[in-house]
Amino acid sequence: MNFAQPTIPRCEIHDCFACPVGDASWKECVVTDCTGTLPLCRCNAGVKRHFGCLRVVVADVTGMNTDRFVVEESVDEIAAYNRRAWDTQVAKGNCWTIPVTSEVIELARNGTWDVVLTPQKPVPRSWFPKLPGLDVLGLASGGGQQAPILAAAGACVTVLDNSARQLEQDQLVARRDGLQIRSIQGDMRDLSCFAADSFDVIFNPCSVSFVPEVQAVFDEAYRVLRPGGVLMCGFMNPVRLIFDEDELERGQVIVRHALPYADQTRLSAEAQDRLKAAGEPFVFSHSLEDLISGQLRSGFVLRDLFEDQADEEKLSEFLPVYFATLAVKNAE
Repeated sequence: MNFAQPTIPRCEIHDCFACPVGDASWKECVVTDCTGTLPLCRCNAGVKRHFGCLRVVVADVTGMNTDRFVVEESVDEIAAYNRRAWDTQVAKGNCWTIPVTSEVIELARNGTWDVVLTPQKPVPRSWFPKLPGLDVLGLASGGGQQAPILAAAGACVTVLDNSARQLEQDQLVARRDGLQIRSIQGDMRDLSCFAADSFDVIFNPCSVSFVPEVQAVFDEAYRVLRPGGVLMCGFMNPVRLIFDEDELERGQVIVRHALPYADQTRLSAEAQDRLKAAGEPFVFSHSLEDLISGQLRSGFVLRDLFEDQADEEKLSEFLPVYFATLAVKNAE
């Protein structure tokens, strides 16, 4: 992976970096990192630069939860734009960004919980191995929803997400309810920050429609799963994108676009500007062959599948717009 040099401000006195998620105060700087030699700015969430692996690490200094790791990497234009767009979606209260309540976390601690990969239907509990002590990766799963529930149910949870504000929603719940969640900012197509065979479960809610290619997602997931590990993914049916979005919002079902679809290639410059002004992420269609056979090409065995819908969407009157898959990495 090629890492970009940091663009965040630097403390000229202590040679540490300004915190990108909190208001930095240079009054308290301490020397604490894994080598014991590099500086950490102690502010709302201090920042330290580890030059050996070129990873920016954001460490929680409250002592209430584990370190939050933020990988600063070179990203393509789409990933960079969608990162900003999802940060905006958090501010706008998108339904995938609203943290769960303390009551939900308490129920999960007592064994009563469910999580979703798609808008409405809970993932069958039979898809999950026994969670206590298992290493779970929430892939593009920030937002303060699935990861805190799985952590409360006993899993050791790491979340990788493109949006810093989505990651902060997880940390908000972790601080509030005393959970341990490790958060990493990065691209779901590149999991090189993880060693092979690192996780028992990968949980990936509907998100691959925000990247232009999907095979790398499955290849990387296969690599970092342990033998016998499971991959759970939520997907949008690509047929969802053949319709005119503006007309759907008006309750009219009009076929407008051919597949494969991408906002960048199918929408006019004016329409793209409207999306950008609204802070909406750009989306891409992926064929059923790419979504299903792509997992098989990576080496997975497909074990189960279910369909779902979103009642508020007009198309749900006609077809299930979403589906989820359960795949397994064969034990060696």
